[in-house]
Amino acid sequence: MLERGVGEDGAFTQTYDSREVDASLLQIPHTGFVPADDPRMLATVARIERDLHVADGLILRYRTQGQDGLSGDEHPFLVCCFWLVEQYAASGRVEDAETLLATLLECTNDLHLMAEEYDVDARRMAGNFPQAFSHLGLIRAVDALAAAHG
Repeated sequence: MLERGVGEDGAFTQTYDSREVDASLLQIPHTGFVPADDPRMLATVARIERDLHVADGLILRYRTQGQDGLSGDEHPFLVCCFWLVEQYAASGRVEDAETLLATLLECTNDLHLMAEEYDVDARRMAGNFPQAFSHLGLIRAVDALAAAHG
């Protein structure tokens, strides 16, 4: 993986020998493969912020143009955004984690439920609703912030 899964910029890639990034790479520290503050993870986060950022810190899962064979675009995946909160908290970017978490909490409905995705233009949830995966991401993100605060 380290020979073919890391690009010239030091960031992990979506697939071997690819130049694309995927927000699912934020799960790498969860597996124990490398820690959140590993230089390759920090480079991966920088690429995610640059290539997948949509608005208000929210990120896409990956760029859809030519990547998945499906037509159309996606909205930011909330669980990926929560993984980014976790990554920020675990790598010392606590203020960024808190800011993104606050943004994500503003995406919930009046019952604090979340969908799979969030349409930033229409300011509404999109995709499967309610989405347990998004709620699990919220729990993990809050736990990571609590750990970062000691």
